[in-house]
Amino acid sequence: MNRLMQLFLVALSVFVFVLPSAVSARPVFSDLTEESSHYDSIMTLYHDGIINGYPTGDGTRVFKPTQSVSREHAAVMFASLLNLPQPDSQATYYPDIPEDYRYVTAIHQVTEAGIFQGDPNGFNPLTALTREQMASVLVRAFNLTDNQQPTVAHLDNVSSSHKEAVKRLFQHDLTNQVNDFRPEEPVTRAQFASFLVRANNQLEDVLTVEEEVLTLVNQIRQDVGEAPLQLDQSLNEIALLKSEDMVALDYFSHESPTYGSPFDMLKQFGVTYQRAGENIAYGYRTPEAVVEGWRQSEGHYLNMIGDYTHMGIGLSNEGYYWTQLFIKR
Repeated sequence: MNRLMQLFLVALSVFVFVLPSAVSARPVFSDLTEESSHYDSIMTLYHDGIINGYPTGDGTRVFKPTQSVSREHAAVMFASLLNLPQPDSQATYYPDIPEDYRYVTAIHQVTEAGIFQGDPNGFNPLTALTREQMASVLVRAFNLTDNQQPTVAHLDNVSSSHKEAVKRLFQHDLTNQVNDFRPEEPVTRAQFASFLVRANNQLEDVLTVEEEVLTLVNQIRQDVGEAPLQLDQSLNEIALLKSEDMVALDYFSHESPTYGSPFDMLKQFGVTYQRAGENIAYGYRTPEAVVEGWRQSEGHYLNMIGDYTHMGIGLSNEGYYWTQLFIKR
């Protein structure tokens, strides 16, 4: 079976210094106050180890909130926040990113994840990210779909290649600048922090991974007249064991060194069935992406629309290894 693949993103980090109680606590960043509209987002990323700021040489650190965020720093934050898998070490994507470049790993991670789509002439790592470019990478990174919500936002000054992405930011309430999104302006580091946190929070408010995959698979089954599958918790647990086993033993195969074939594994855990099937995938970051990958592959697609009654999903905690189990009872 061929690997199904896609992915991407990055981060910064800092340290809280607390002075004796008789003195006010020193701020993490000397150029950032609690009155800043982006303060909470910046501190969220700091406490999560995504941002670190810049040392000043006098024992303090600065965040440089009004400075434009560069493409390379955006890549680093995406890679860290999304815990993207390590890239293919042999890959060379951009002529201006040599193998020893300081952020080469993060840049390759976001490229393999499909978040950044660099120019063939180079990644342009030091170039400032514009607000409309930011919209496109946020949409790709967090899979912000068109939710059909109407918007009154003014989009006439947004370039055609980014207009759909900017529209989706409004649909998902990630911005309220309806009169003028200022698409060609560079996005500041503080603004980018807030956009990242808002988008990431949306991921935490949605259905579980298992529920999302089930919904997507049942939509596919409905389109071809098949009855919906039921989610089975025991199958979820077995599928997770298989995904974690692939991570732990560094393999990608239906045949597990630990559990044997999927059929052996189901019997080992006491699951009875009339027929069974398994799909696996690697690298996809979202339920939408992995289900679409399976849908585009004939064998995996036939499993998803097959004569089954129950399904289980397991996504590893590391590396984005997916296992999808089907049974007919």
